[in-house]
Amino acid sequence: MEKLTQEAFNKRISAAMEPVKSTNGARPDALRTLVERARARNKQVLNKRVEK
Repeated sequence: MEKLTQEAFNKRISAAMEPVKSTNGARPDALRTLVERARARNKQVLNKRVEK
């Protein structure tokens, strides 16, 4: 997996959110869970990197 800084990760998330905002959120709940999962996974990766 490519290394992502928190800032780059957040930019990617907001970029992913853009089309949803324009369509007035057809399925915001599904997207929200996706985002939460991605954030959780990113936190785990960051934590593992800190432990080493």
